[in-house]
Amino acid sequence: MLLIKAANAGVRGFIYASSQAVYGVTRPVWHESSPLAPVTAHGWGKLAGEQLVKTVSESLSDLTGISLRLPKLIGPGSGFRMNQGEWVHALVHAALQGRKISLSQQFLAQQFDFMDVRDAASVITCILARPPKTWPKVLNIGLGSHMTGKELIAVVSEFCEMKYNKPLRYDVEASPLHSRNFGMDVTALSEYLNGFSKRALEDTIADICEFVIGH
Repeated sequence: MLLIKAANAGVRGFIYASSQAVYGVTRPVWHESSPLAPVTAHGWGKLAGEQLVKTVSESLSDLTGISLRLPKLIGPGSGFRMNQGEWVHALVHAALQGRKISLSQQFLAQQFDFMDVRDAASVITCILARPPKTWPKVLNIGLGSHMTGKELIAVVSEFCEMKYNKPLRYDVEASPLHSRNFGMDVTALSEYLNGFSKRALEDTIADICEFVIGH
């Protein structure tokens, strides 16, 4: 109903913020054409939204819809989250507090796909500036570079030690739980926008540190 009302009001393009969660248990690196197999309510909800946008935009010639599959977004701001799975935020917070944490062996090997929320906003703004009729139906949004939990720990610990003399303190414990890997291919995005700006992870961590200290 919302999309139909938007089309009737003269809206010509609709961007749907989807998620890498639609890929679910399939093995990365994911392309836009990769099989979709969500395993969470979040993933199923995003996939349902994608299908709705696709169906409506195909039935209304005046409205073009695009689904943007976003990775794990990180960075400072009013929506700063510390819940389970927000690994960059949680590791930075623990390091600055000098608090020792326990991490699983699976986490060290797990593969992640992060993107600064400001870079994601910039990409969306660039897509908005393009004529809707040129939009592909789906685009993976991300940096195209992936890292393991072990690599993330090293980056956070080295930065916090260098800047604040507070390396990340942690121990590793075994866990029977299986951890899913994440990672999207963003070749189509890069070709569509002829490249896009990216912040280094260290720069995002620096801003997160300042945000945590200030709040």
